[in-house]
Amino acid sequence: MITLGVDLASQPAKTAAALIEWSAKRAKVLRLSVNVDDAALLDELVPKAAFVGIDAPFGWPLAFVEMVSRHGAGAAVSEPGWSDLRRRALRLRTTDRWVFDELGRLPLSVSSDWIAVPAMRCAHLLGHLGVVDRSGGVSGRGKSRRAISEVYPGAALQAWELPSRNYKGRDRRDARAALLDALLERAPWLDLAPRHRERCHESDDCLDAVVAALVARAQAKGVTRPIPELAQAAARIEGWIVLPREGTLHRLV
Repeated sequence: MITLGVDLASQPAKTAAALIEWSAKRAKVLRLSVNVDDAALLDELVPKAAFVGIDAPFGWPLAFVEMVSRHGAGAAVSEPGWSDLRRRALRLRTTDRWVFDELGRLPLSVSSDWIAVPAMRCAHLLGHLGVVDRSGGVSGRGKSRRAISEVYPGAALQAWELPSRNYKGRDRRDARAALLDALLERAPWLDLAPRHRERCHESDDCLDAVVAALVARAQAKGVTRPIPELAQAAARIEGWIVLPREGTLHRLV
């Protein structure tokens, strides 16, 4: 089996992708690259993988989409009960609130923060890939059938009890090196060539792409947290962040 992890940015220059091939006792990083454009994703990388994890929001809050639709149609959007609760519904998806409840970690708001721009690119890609159900289920037909899921590398690292904060940015190379050392100590089965290690040291995008591919494997192995029943309808439209269960890193092989 091959899994693909994508750290998706608004532009190719900051987009990284990792392909990992899995066997019974080993996982080998086949490819780790940055400056990945849409053509490479759609034509070269995604077709190779059975499970794909993409670090970008798959949708927007339902309340936000409804408000923008009404506003675009020329209807009034002022409401009598404008409150903190209403603003939260416009800013955060069901999955964002769930991640906070699970881990105390709040994802960026796709309706009010910079992450909206990568989400626009992601929507374009999902359309080309035929993804209708954004909750992480299997999409496509025949040989093109695969699970394409939204992932959050920082939250996954936290769930696996690994360093999960303060490793992003050009000046955090040492933090990334320490994080990678901790990951490889816990996952000695992960075959990461020296050139790939160096890329993870130099680029948090590359490191996040590797983690995204690991989360895709967690989904393949059935060691991710289930979507609560009451959240399933919203998840299919807004997207759903796939989180591994705590203490499951060793179960990926």
